[in-house]
Amino acid sequence: MSLGERIQELLDEKQITQRELAARLHVTPNTINGYIKNRRCPDCATLVQIAQHLGTTSDYLLGNTASSLLPENNISPGEDILLKNYRALDDNTKLLLEELSACLYDNQKMGLPR
Repeated sequence: MSLGERIQELLDEKQITQRELAARLHVTPNTINGYIKNRRCPDCATLVQIAQHLGTTSDYLLGNTASSLLPENNISPGEDILLKNYRALDDNTKLLLEELSACLYDNQKMGLPR
């Protein structure tokens, strides 16, 4: 996955527009679009700012690590996938999944079959 694809994925996941990110970084929306289309590369300082605003690391944006989450979250790659999938769901489906998860957890805690 390219730098631009990773930026776009995180924008979608966090429901941030290119225009909003541009405003936060004090650059033009065309600059952000250039990064996403891989026509331009941000300098080091801008890359760090993009990572901070998208809640990730510059290593993730550069493809040096598979997890988009910050290290202090300390979750496994499988948990990262679950979280990404959850964030992509609509609110009703999220609620259903939360209820199902709570039931599965309660059953496991009580030693009941799943």
